[in-house]
Amino acid sequence: MTAELLNWAIAVFLVFCRVGGCMMHAPGLSGQRIPMQFRLLLAVGLSVELGTLIVNERDHQLFSWSADQKLIAIIVELFAGIFIGMLARLFIVSVQFAATAAAASIGLAGIPGVQLDAEESGSPLSTLASLTAVTLIVILDLHAEMIRALADSYSMLPIGDPLSIGWASSSLLDLLSGTTMLALRLAAPFLVYGIVANVAVGLANKFSPQVTVYHSTTGIVMMTGLILLWLAIPEWFRAFSEEYRAWLL
Repeated sequence: MTAELLNWAIAVFLVFCRVGGCMMHAPGLSGQRIPMQFRLLLAVGLSVELGTLIVNERDHQLFSWSADQKLIAIIVELFAGIFIGMLARLFIVSVQFAATAAAASIGLAGIPGVQLDAEESGSPLSTLASLTAVTLIVILDLHAEMIRALADSYSMLPIGDPLSIGWASSSLLDLLSGTTMLALRLAAPFLVYGIVANVAVGLANKFSPQVTVYHSTTGIVMMTGLILLWLAIPEWFRAFSEEYRAWLL
């Protein structure tokens, strides 16, 4: 009985390392506005549940491991959790990148703003886009899918197995490629609009040098860009939610 209890306790602690590492970075679970006590209790609850399932499904004699084996397992579990959380965070970064590019294209880049889930400052449009993306994750229950994906990760990387650097590198590169393409897809209309608007203003200024065309057309460029943003926002977050759901599933 004591051996079974010790085996379960070690399994729960190792699961907590992976769950806690993931929850430090995963969108919808790692926000600074979420109380630390709530995140800790959620991580402990998930660890107890997953640890119990792992002990029941697999015959792990964790209590018989040496101290070196346990230390290596803790490091691997922490790295695996942080790695999974950072992969999910790349989707939010892609939305923030697209929003920053859009803000620069329509003349909103000079307005200061504060990120709600980060320490560094950003444009108000980037803050709005990241907040909307996280809200959409919660509304569509994609944060629950993140927890399910975290549980399924034990079929690919069981407790005690070494982490494959090749698999981690290929997963990171594939997702970086996918999220970069997502950011370019979201920002493409605004990049084209910015190029066309600047070329048009430059030509107008060339033909009428007596008039300060650039300053007189700033409001028109910004207003037209905001109308374009209003039309593009639904497609923005539809594409984001589909890509994020496809990655989780």
